[in-house]
Order: sequence, then C-alpha cells, then structure tokens
Amino acid sequence: MGERLVNSREIIHKPDEADIPDLLEEEAQKIIKEQIQTPEFKEFLDSVDFSLLRELYLRIATHCGISSDSLNFLGRERIIEGGIGNNGRYFPRENLIRVPNPANPDISSLQYRYSFETNNPKNLSIQSLLDLIMKFSIETYGSIRFEMLHTLIHEEGHAVSRQILLFLKRKIKNSEVHSSKETVAEQSGVCSSFAYLPEELESFPSDFRDFIKNGEMDRKYTGFLALNEGITEKLSREILLEYLKANGNSGDSAAVLVQSIDSNNPQLPYSREVFIVDAIVDRIASKSGVSKQTVWQSLIRAYFSGESFNNQEIEELFNDTFGHDFLRELSQLMPGYYKEYKKQSEIFFKKYNLFVV
Repeated sequence: MGERLVNSREIIHKPDEADIPDLLEEEAQKIIKEQIQTPEFKEFLDSVDFSLLRELYLRIATHCGISSDSLNFLGRERIIEGGIGNNGRYFPRENLIRVPNPANPDISSLQYRYSFETNNPKNLSIQSLLDLIMKFSIETYGSIRFEMLHTLIHEEGHAVSRQILLFLKRKIKNSEVHSSKETVAEQSGVCSSFAYLPEELESFPSDFRDFIKNGEMDRKYTGFLALNEGITEKLSREILLEYLKANGNSGDSAAVLVQSIDSNNPQLPYSREVFIVDAIVDRIASKSGVSKQTVWQSLIRAYFSGESFNNQEIEELFNDTFGHDFLRELSQLMPGYYKEYKKQSEIFFKKYNLFVV
C-alpha cells in the first residue's frame, strides 16, 4: 500500500515561519518542566525498558522505510503523568505522551468517563469508582503496572506512525501574531483531518502534495479514526507480547494479560476497532488468496507511510472485496466507548457481514 520512504514526524510550515518547530518544542518543554510526577509514576518509568521498546518498534519501522534516526520514538523524558480517569494520549503538536496513573486520580475525569460506562454513575462514590478501576485492571491486565505499560506502548504506536502537521501562525486583532499555532491539516497513521484551507497554503512548499494540490484539498477520504486506532492497538498488543517475552514476564499477572489479548477481551481498549482490522484482514486474505500476515503487514506499512487510500488500485481492492461504499463508511466510523459509536459500528458490521474466522 504505497511505496514511500519518510520520517515518522514532519512539521510543514510556510518558509517565513520556520520558527514554528522551535515554538512547539518550547511549549512541550514548559509542560515537562511544570509537571510533578508522583513517586509511583517515577517507579513505573524506572521499570520500563525503553531501549527494548524502541528496538521492537524499529524492527517494524525499518521494513516500512523508516531509519533509526527518523523514528519518532519517545523516551521517558517525554512521558507525562495523567490522573486516572484521563485517557492515555499522544499529543502530536507537543510530541508528548500522557499515561494515567491509578495512584493519582482525576476525580472530575473519572466521573465524566464512567457516566458512559456504568448504569447509575451518579450514585457511585469516588472510592467506589477507584475500587471499580482497580478491579477492572486486575481482571483485564493482571496488574496496574501492566495496564500502564499497555497504555504507554499504545501511545508510542501513535508517535512512531506517520505524523504530518501543517501549521500557520495567524494574524489576529491589531495585526498582532497570535502566540499559538493553528493546525491546518493533520495526518496520524492512516487518519487525516483538515481544519480549513486558507489562501496562505499557496506559499507552502511546492513539493508537498500529501494534502494539497492546486490549492485544493487532495483527499477523497478523510477520517479513518476507528481504523487508525484499530491498527495502533493491534500492533501495540503484538509489541507488548514481544516485550513481555523478552523481559521474562511469565507469572500469573502476565498470563491474565496474554489471555485478554489472545481473546480480544472486550474490556481492553479499542477491542471493537481491533475486530474491524481483523475482519478486514480476513476478508482481503480470503478474496485475494494471500496470507493474513501479508495483508496485515500491508496495513502496517500503510500506517507508517500515511496511506490516504486514494490510490486507484487500493480502492479497487476494497471495492471488489467489500463494496463501493465500504471505504467511505469505514472512514466515518468513530472509535471509543460512546453508545452511538458502538451502534454505528454494529450497523457497519451487519451491512458488510464482517466476522473473524
């Protein structure tokens, strides 16, 4: 799916706004400097073998045209602590990763999150929410630390995938230049989005054609949020299993985590999105007569190269395999635990008869 040799992360800007990368890094360093890490979080970071994780991702990235120097893998110095109740997150503009820490609860985020996950959340006390999270972690991951490790590896997956950000510094009131940056367009793995296409885009580098052609958006499909999260999660689970094996983690806690991954436990994040990826891989492999691993490797390459699915050959493959509306509807699927997103996916599964053999 596309032959491109690229860096993991690129910031695109007008020639006369070359200071944008430095400004973004200043913001990141300010966040890093102001954060206060709990002892428990420092202990977690101390337990992570970042060199091994980087090597595991690099083995895959090199097959996709990414060199060691170009891999946007984030070391421990760019990992920030979040309160439990926050989701793990990769911040592409600041190039930071947030990992929630159960020892540092964010009460408001907890209440907001669990309002979508429990039947009667307003009657749950804070301690009940914390107990629920602890029980969930042990039953699903085997331990709190393994849950944090899973989150870290998932977000590293986003960081090393193809990241393209188009930025402008915009003039505002009194002709002053706003200190913040506005993202015009963004690519993350196979997911792309556009804020708007101002006239200034004409002054962007002329050889940049991932998003713009003749001053207009050059993408038939945008979105693919659910697909992107599915690829990220499936890949990060494979990395996690390799990491556990290399580190000799074979106890009862590790066995719980391995079982959850092997069964695509619905309690794991993005289990529905992983199902979508598995179903796509199965169907294309069956239709084309190639192995599932070959199809999966093609999706990984698409993830690292920033595939837009505009290629006629790729479109024909998906059209012949699933139907002419499949790519468009796939691009509109939303990931996450909201009920409306789950319903949207269920309709999609039924329409295209998706299942995993």
